[in-house]
Order: sequence, then structure tokens, then C-alpha cells
Amino acid sequence: PTVDNSLGTKNNVVHVKSSDFDVIQALELDQANSRHRQNQLESADTESLGQSPPGQYSRYIPSHPSDVQRRPASLECRSSGPVAPGIGTINQPPLLPPHLLQGILNMDTGVHCDPNLLPSPNHVIVNHLYALSIKDGVIVLSVITRYRQKFVSTVFYKPIQD
Repeated sequence: PTVDNSLGTKNNVVHVKSSDFDVIQALELDQANSRHRQNQLESADTESLGQSPPGQYSRYIPSHPSDVQRRPASLECRSSGPVAPGIGTINQPPLLPPHLLQGILNMDTGVHCDPNLLPSPNHVIVNHLYALSIKDGVIVLSVITRYRQKFVSTVFYKPIQD
């Protein structure tokens, strides 16, 4: 409940009972409420667990949603082999995405351009950290950040001790 005061603002009204001041009764009431809430949560959890819809289950994954109804009978109870095509057959890590191979530090600029100016970066390479291969004992790190309409390339050179 709220009450308007003379300034036109609303004030909350809090009703306090005398039993709220009795510490022992308040603690007992709080413990009873927490036990009741815990029992309700446990009963709700046990009711939802262990219940599965009736029917037959298998490890068949269709390649298209329309293939669900046309499942071959030979795949009903298959226990060996991969669950999905391609799983378990990969022996090497995936290739680097092509947009990450396009670093702008070593990119050729046009003949008419100043060689000290880097080209405008692609939107997919902004806010990425680039580490170029170590040449002559120096590693080069680069970060491209966009500030409104400007692109700022920060380049760090660090000597590497062998």
C-alpha cells in the first residue's frame, strides 16, 4: 500500500506485527517456511525425473527432417560405429577460416598509394589480435580497432630470445 504526502510523492506503508519482533517465533516461522519450500521443490523434481514418453528410441539421426518417418529398419538397433556422420573419423584439427588468413600488415598496397598507409580493413578482421611469424628474431603483434569512421592499427614488435 502507498500513501500520497503533501508534496505529491508516494510513500510506501509497511505493516509491522508484534510477532515480527519476537526473535524466536520469527526464526521458527522462517525455518518452517524454508522446510516447506524445500519439500515442494524436492517433490516437483522427483515427479519430473524418470518419466519418459512411451515409444521406441534409437541413435539414428536423420539428415533431413522429412527422413524421420522413413527410417531404415537396419538402423533400429545398431550399436557400433559413429552416432552421426563424421564423428570419430576426424584425425586432424579443422582448417583456419579464410578471413583470418587475410592480415593487412603484409598486404600489398597499390603503386599510387603511400607504402606507409595500410588498406582499410575488412569488417571481419577488426578487433582481432594478429601474430605474424617470427622473422629475424622479432615477433609482430597487431590489433585493429575502429573509432567511429577511423581505423587504428596498433603494431607491437618484440624481440624473441632463442
